[in-house]
Amino acid sequence: MTDRKQVDDDLPLLEQMLSDHQQAGSIYQTTNYWADKNARLVEYLRTHGLVNFRTPSRDPADPRRVFTSFGATDDEPQLSPDAMMKLLQRHSGGSPARDVRFMPASKVGGPLGFMFRGRFYTTSWLNYYLRYVYVSRFINLSRKVIIEIGPGSGKQAHLLKLAHPNCTIVVLDIPPQSYVANQYLSAVLGDDLIGYDKTRNFSSAADFIPGKVHVLCNWQIEIIRNFKFDLLWNAASFQEMEPDVVRHYLKACSKASNVYLMETMTGQTVAPSAGEHGVLKPTTFETYRSALKNYELQDMFAAPLATPIHPINYHYVDSFWSRRSPKS
Repeated sequence: MTDRKQVDDDLPLLEQMLSDHQQAGSIYQTTNYWADKNARLVEYLRTHGLVNFRTPSRDPADPRRVFTSFGATDDEPQLSPDAMMKLLQRHSGGSPARDVRFMPASKVGGPLGFMFRGRFYTTSWLNYYLRYVYVSRFINLSRKVIIEIGPGSGKQAHLLKLAHPNCTIVVLDIPPQSYVANQYLSAVLGDDLIGYDKTRNFSSAADFIPGKVHVLCNWQIEIIRNFKFDLLWNAASFQEMEPDVVRHYLKACSKASNVYLMETMTGQTVAPSAGEHGVLKPTTFETYRSALKNYELQDMFAAPLATPIHPINYHYVDSFWSRRSPKS
């Protein structure tokens, strides 16, 4: 099931982000894992734009498949609508999270999905919901300030905003992912989004507007240093960076009261050499534990998916960390 409504292109904004990125420090440049993928993504965006960017491609040679690499596409469900919702209930039962039946997915960008009781959903959307379910077991996100590093296309921020309209959300990513998130969130949130055209000029966390979603680029994390906020969120992103980069981001966000991570704790595939697929050095559980030495690990559990069969080599783990109380 698709929809004709599309996400607007804004190539001058994309070029502005890319130009600004070139001026950022070396720690903020694209890591080995993303170098080739992002070069292909930029070329695709310049040539084809974002039309139907959420529609998955079956053709291995289709350059549009690069959108799948950061969770932007939405494929057809593996089960019937009733079975999908029963599976979701099995994973989310007992959670204080808001009921997903009141948070349908958007159809912009041509996603594939299904209808359930008059509302539209996608498998990807339900996976993002399950991450929210996990976090909700530890913290009520109402009126909280959430900073997400590596939001991909922005669907998690969209879902959190639907669940808790009064929360304040800041998402940071490298371009061109930050561009895709900016355009998607602009389409689905309207005036509730503060886009990069405005946040580019932010000089401190005091510029954040309560109750809004803000799109920043990764080097702007510098304005968050010494900013106290409720939750740092990273899902399947830190593992695609080298340990020194991850430690840099975690140090910049060291005033977070809580941290949610969904990662492969044994680390990402190591590249045979620079420029080939993989990371140059793996980020593992030990990286997080040492960087979060002022935090208590509250829980760590195998991350579920809204699918009956998990992909081969799926080893993602949810974890929740809370800042230790200062010793008296």
